[in-house]
Amino acid sequence: MPIIQQKLNALLKTNGSKMWKGHDNVIDAAMKESDRWKNMEEDSISEDEIAASFTVPVKMKVFAWNAARELDTVMTPRDSIKYHKQLMQTSFVCMDPRTGEVKCWVGGIDFKWFKFDHVTALRQVGSTFKPLLYTLAVQDAGYTPQTLVPGGTICLSGKCITGGGGTLAYGLAHSKNPVAYRLMSVIGPDRLVEFAHTCGIKSFIPDVPSIALGTAEVPMLEMLRAYTMFPNKGYNTEPILVTRIEDKDGNILQEFVPETKQVISEVNAYTMVKLMEGVVDFGTGHSLKNYNIPVKKAGKTGTTNDNTDGWFIGYTPELLAGTWVGCDDQFLKIYSGTSGGNEMALPKWGNFMTKVYGDKKLPYGKILDFPEPPQALNNPEYADLNAALFNQTDSTSYPEDQGNGDAGDYADPSSNDYGTSDDATKTDAKSKAVKDTGKVKIKKPVSNAPKSNNDF
Repeated sequence: MPIIQQKLNALLKTNGSKMWKGHDNVIDAAMKESDRWKNMEEDSISEDEIAASFTVPVKMKVFAWNAARELDTVMTPRDSIKYHKQLMQTSFVCMDPRTGEVKCWVGGIDFKWFKFDHVTALRQVGSTFKPLLYTLAVQDAGYTPQTLVPGGTICLSGKCITGGGGTLAYGLAHSKNPVAYRLMSVIGPDRLVEFAHTCGIKSFIPDVPSIALGTAEVPMLEMLRAYTMFPNKGYNTEPILVTRIEDKDGNILQEFVPETKQVISEVNAYTMVKLMEGVVDFGTGHSLKNYNIPVKKAGKTGTTNDNTDGWFIGYTPELLAGTWVGCDDQFLKIYSGTSGGNEMALPKWGNFMTKVYGDKKLPYGKILDFPEPPQALNNPEYADLNAALFNQTDSTSYPEDQGNGDAGDYADPSSNDYGTSDDATKTDAKSKAVKDTGKVKIKKPVSNAPKSNNDF
């Protein structure tokens, strides 16, 4: 956190005034929520006098990234509010994807200074939402890791994206927005929303194409629940904090069992695990290889526009964990100079898992790899993916879109107009999507990529 905070601090020195322009109301609101304001208000001091007191420098302690996590300084109370709002926050949760037991819960950078629980906060999820879309491409459309998704320009509901395509494996590993948009043209927003809710996401998800790129706002726990199906052989498990309640004599008063349901097949879950291994082996989460985690790993990075939010959700055969980084006020962002979720969030995940698997007192490290389902044994389509497949693109060479767009950029979803592609013929040869009472009828696509025992 201190490292990524330094990048924001450097930006604030040069562009801070521009970033804060038009947002004084944020500080004004925080002033009125402070103990100082409330105490003075109880003493019948006028609002003008209270506001004036916030501009007088006083001795105080503020949060700091040092050993004591605080610093003695002199500044105005108003400036102290602004200072603390410019600190990047975080959330982190680790759970057992099979039992649902939450093992770790971190709601912010320091509970003494910041009481708000960011685990429960609604934030745009960025590309961490893409694995749900890719799951439907595998399950509903019959895509395989070798399926070639064409590049070019594709327009959905008035928003066009241009970029290169590649294999399904390449698209997820490198988090290519044009590939996700192309998949959305096949699956449809309504089907993706329906599936997300099936996977335990209770938050509102707009029925618009932009959700393919992660514009929906979802809290961490709901995202983790959706991800449990990947390491848990297709079963979705509810996170739980309490397993049982006992009295002083050890008698069980109540037990709690998480809701568990199968949402995809074991084979499709395994396919997604292999695709998401590519993210950390060859793609946007490649820096995870720098950490000493002696088991297989898979996951997905997520980054929203201008690095407002950085995410990483990943799992081993035994644990599932997710982390988010960003400022409370979304107009405060790093903009550039960072690789997004790979740099903002992933290091915390890597450090945590390194310590967990390095602690011999903990019962982890016995399962080194994700179990292969019987249906996949000796099947060349489910052999280990190789670097070539994860880096296989089509012949199109366009600059890739960055960020995740904005729901406001898109046409009215009630029109059900998913747009057309300037490469429609090629798209139709791959698959056919037909709108029918909110469902998608799809013919299995044909893979143009060569198949061999080393492809997947």
